[in-house]
Formats: sequence, structure tokens, C-alpha cells
Amino acid sequence: MECTGEEHWPKRKDALSAQETLSKREQEVLAELRRGGRVPTIAATLSISPTTVRNHLQRIFWKLGVHSQSELIAHVRANPETLRDVDAEARYWAGNRRLSVEIDEILKSSWGPKSFYEVVHRALPLSDAGREEWQARFTVWGRGDAISPEHAAKRRNEMNQWRDLASDRIGRAQKAGWLRSDLSCDEFLEQLFSLLVGVAFQLVTEFDPERSDTQVQVVDAFLDNLMVSESDD
Repeated sequence: MECTGEEHWPKRKDALSAQETLSKREQEVLAELRRGGRVPTIAATLSISPTTVRNHLQRIFWKLGVHSQSELIAHVRANPETLRDVDAEARYWAGNRRLSVEIDEILKSSWGPKSFYEVVHRALPLSDAGREEWQARFTVWGRGDAISPEHAAKRRNEMNQWRDLASDRIGRAQKAGWLRSDLSCDEFLEQLFSLLVGVAFQLVTEFDPERSDTQVQVVDAFLDNLMVSESDD
């Protein structure tokens, strides 16, 4: 059931300019909604409660003169200037949180070859949201020494956490016998990360559906080579 703000906000005769009236957090909520997010997933991505998400949506409805999520999305699609681009650093962290949440969801069921491919595919920019995530990453990574020490430390901490989690999964797969063990975890991650960055750059800068399919095939061929085949047993 869609959340509406009609019960709590007075009706407006004219919608105001979103760029002038929406707070930064409201823009982030609206951006996640536009990408297809639901209240629970938006809450998880932005690290806020579902109640807070609903409150933000109610204020957005009132400010833009709409009455439902479907009407809000239609308004944004018809008026793309409604949602100004949030800064790259905010999109960078939001994208990483969304990726982490969705990967955790994939890994809830099991850890095996099928979920391994699903995780890698999710990390690729194969959707509008995925391309936005990678565009933000390339922007932030390209800043080099221009980023603050606090931001650099936060990035290092996040990368170390991801590396530790990935190393644990790789080690478990090698012990289970379905992932090659002749590569160390560091070698495995370095090769996989280099491939993902290269493919992501191609898909972000020169995206078209046919090229996307080709790049996915390149990634799958690489993953196939990491699997232990029956002849290796």
C-alpha cells in the first residue's frame, strides 16, 4: 500500500520548485524511489528507519503537490529538473550501501557458484542505478589528493571491510572445492577487481544493450576460468 501525505499535510495549489524546497535528505529519498526503491530498501540504503522514510515522502508529496508514490515518480519522469543531482560523494556512499544490502540479500540463501555469479553480476553497471553508482565511484576516485583526510580514511576502512568479507567467502569456496585454490585471495581479488573496473568503465562511458551483453560474457568467461572443473577433480 502506497504511503500518502494527504492525512497530514494541507493541500497546495501550486507545486514549488523542488530544487528550492527539497532538503538534501529528501532528494536522496526521492532519488532512491526513482531507482525503484521501496520504503524498507530505501531505509536500509540510507541507514534511516522506515518511519523516517515515510515522513520524508509525506513532505515531498506536499512540497510537489502530489498524493502518491506513483504520481510522484510520474512527476519526476515528466519533469527531470525536479531532482537535481546530489553530490558525487553522497551518491558514492549511497550506492555502496545499496550494493552491500543487495549482495547480503543474495548471500542469505547459500554460498555457491550460482550466488557467486549473481554477486559479480550485481556489482556490474547493468541497470540505470548501477551506472549511477559507478559514475559516482569514478568521480570520487578521480579526485585523488583533493578528497579530505576523513573521507580517505572512511574509504580505506570500507575497502578493508569489503576485502575481509570477500577473502572469507573466497577461502570458504576454495575449501569447498568449487573455486580454484592455486590463486591466493589477494591475487584473486586483484584480478577480479581490475576486470570489474575495466568492464564498468566501458559500460558507463559507452553503454548500449549489445555491448552490455558482450561485456557480461567476458566477465562470465573469466569466472568460468576460476571454477574447478570436473576434469580438475
